[in-house]
Amino acid sequence: MERITLGLKGEEFWSEPWKTINDVQMKMIGGRKSGLIVDAPEAVDLVAHDDTPLLIFQSGSAQELASPPLENLAVLVASRVSDRETYVNSAMKHVPSPQAKPSTTWRGRTFQLNLRERLSFPWEPGTFSVRILMRDQSSVALPLELVQSGRYDDPEVKKFMLQFMPPPEPVSPPPGHPFPSYDADESTPAIAKGEEQGIALAVERVIVTTPGRPALLRGSFALKVRRTEIVPPPDPKLPRSNERRPTAILPITLVASGTRDAQPAMLKVRVPSYDEATEDAVVTGAFAIDLLDLGLPSREQTYFIWAFAGDVASTPAVLALLDPKSVPGMRY
Repeated sequence: MERITLGLKGEEFWSEPWKTINDVQMKMIGGRKSGLIVDAPEAVDLVAHDDTPLLIFQSGSAQELASPPLENLAVLVASRVSDRETYVNSAMKHVPSPQAKPSTTWRGRTFQLNLRERLSFPWEPGTFSVRILMRDQSSVALPLELVQSGRYDDPEVKKFMLQFMPPPEPVSPPPGHPFPSYDADESTPAIAKGEEQGIALAVERVIVTTPGRPALLRGSFALKVRRTEIVPPPDPKLPRSNERRPTAILPITLVASGTRDAQPAMLKVRVPSYDEATEDAVVTGAFAIDLLDLGLPSREQTYFIWAFAGDVASTPAVLALLDPKSVPGMRY
């Protein structure tokens, strides 16, 4: 998907954020184009600024803009590239949905957000991949680098510190019988052809939440492994185990936005790979996890489930949960 910007440069995001808005409105509203333009500075100096602006322009018919309004749809996601730590929140406070009458009038709306305020990520150097989710749609990923002017990072110190790096945290949730499972089978979704890296998700489309009924999310991944994610070899002095041992353990964050809940659910997993793992090599793996056991609210609604790992994201899996009381004649 091509990234469309507001045409701003550097400091203009702070000093003149809507400098080009008349031209944008002329193009989008005058051309009767429906769409969402999301823009942010590619770099933010932590010394010069204390906020991270994110600008949004939305255009469409009056009915499109009102049903439902963007305030009740948009979810902010920022995933740090270095360690895949992911920050999630609703983009704005929810508002009552207006009752828009059918109209051919084309309109535009603007929103100005502070990413730092909405996501509470650490105010320290790092590179993020930022997106806005709207149910089963996503904006183009925006690169965001937090930099500290005048700072010097000594590469030798960095290399020295690597020898004290702790091993990755264990697989979570731990394997069970039969689930969670980290073995691929015929139900495991495949990564899109031609993609070097990716995450694929699949889930049963409609599930009635009878007692004991799982909501299995199946997935697969192909990701470049970080050095911090590689499992060190076993101590040769210890007795050998016949149990299969992961070569790498990678964090993936699941984000589930519901049609009724104002706040998105964030579910974190750490998944194993059994491929040969060297730094920056692409490793693969699979998982099958019960979303309800993982903490997904069982409230009756439709969920749009995404997965994030740094600058890699899945397409959404869609799951509708039904209360047994909503299904005529069902015994439970």
